[in-house]
Amino acid sequence: MNRPLQNPSRFATFAVVALLGLTVAGCGGSSDDSKDSPSGSSSTSSSSSASASPSESSKKPSEGTQSSSPEPSGSSSSQGNNGGQSQGTDQGNSGGQSQGTEQSPTPAPKASTPQAEQEAPAANGTRSERGNLVKSIGQPAVINGASGQPAATMVLNGIQNSPQCTAPYAGKPENGRFIRLNMDVSTGSAADMESVLYDNKFYFSEANWKFIGADGNLISQPATVSTYSCIPPHQTIPLGMGPGEKTSGAVILDIPQEAGTLVYTDPLIDDGWEWQVQ
Repeated sequence: MNRPLQNPSRFATFAVVALLGLTVAGCGGSSDDSKDSPSGSSSTSSSSSASASPSESSKKPSEGTQSSSPEPSGSSSSQGNNGGQSQGTDQGNSGGQSQGTEQSPTPAPKASTPQAEQEAPAANGTRSERGNLVKSIGQPAVINGASGQPAATMVLNGIQNSPQCTAPYAGKPENGRFIRLNMDVSTGSAADMESVLYDNKFYFSEANWKFIGADGNLISQPATVSTYSCIPPHQTIPLGMGPGEKTSGAVILDIPQEAGTLVYTDPLIDDGWEWQVQ
């Protein structure tokens, strides 16, 4: 047999209290879910890692992210950009200029008419105040033919002061001293010789020499009678040489004791060469 409710107000109060308990329990469950949330875990782990792991933070600039210190980052960026631009610009400009220079066509040389040596002093020696080509010992004195090849070549190999005369009837010098010129002489083709010498003979002669002293004193004929009788004829240079010949021999001249300039002039070309004599 069911017992009637003796106190309905107490039952209502109990029901309210029970309902409030359930509500409080539901709020507590919501708080536990927030702790297990992935977003909440990520936020907490990220903040803890940033504050507790300085070594990992220091590695980030080398991985390409921005460094916490502006100076190393600015220096690295500046060096990278400037270095790349500078190298690229320099290599591009220098490479372009070098290739342009190397690939530029070289103009073909202009054809020139062969000239005698006396007409080309820049290539064969300087001119003296007298207009002669200045030569040194061992340097060829050349008369070029029409083809540009030598018609005649003379080389003064050495000058000997006061040589001993070996001919039987040698005399004494008239102007002061004898000098001996040791020379090589050669000739070119007949065509080249005829183009400038008007003959197929080269007449090398002692009469074409003269001497100018340091004081300007001129000895127009240093080849005297005594010079012709100083050495035997076979030691001298023959008077007329034909095409394609060469010989070695000596020339004896009679000059003053002083130093000066020795000049050889060929009358057919109206020009000459000079050597210094001590």
